[in-house]
Amino acid sequence: MAGREVEWREAGMSGWLTKPFTLLSLAHEIAAHLPAMARIDADIAVEGATAPAAGGPFDIAVLNELSCMSAGGDLVERALALFEAHAPEALQRLERAVEAGSPDELRKAAHALKSMSLNVGARELSSVCGEIERLAPPHAPETAARMMRPLRAALAAALAAIPDAKAAFARDAA
Repeated sequence: MAGREVEWREAGMSGWLTKPFTLLSLAHEIAAHLPAMARIDADIAVEGATAPAAGGPFDIAVLNELSCMSAGGDLVERALALFEAHAPEALQRLERAVEAGSPDELRKAAHALKSMSLNVGARELSSVCGEIERLAPPHAPETAARMMRPLRAALAAALAAIPDAKAAFARDAA
């Protein structure tokens, strides 16, 4: 990342965030360009947020940050609905890449599922996807095939927990 940072700075950028970013990291990046008092207010606003009781396969801090970003309070529900709709398709893409024995497609498919998992705080699922993404060819598809069972289990757990997470954050938004 350091090499990219130099390129970005030379191009005139004063800062950047990598995905997935947190509300706190966004607040700190913005606050770096504000007067001192505004920086303190941003820290207090973000750190003072509370999360409703939920959990399971989702990192509550991630869902809470989504909730804080949402003026209407429904960002958590929408993000979980998108995850619920697209994660099974992403798993199928990953399974096809394993079957085809394509390390390049395997990395891309694992990265896509990892990213959508991190966006909703499904950390266990994103961790397995990250391991698959980092596999080195030529044996990546064979190794990934052995990792599919825990990946499927983590996805199933996340999908099963979505109704409870939606309900917990819907109550909090109300």
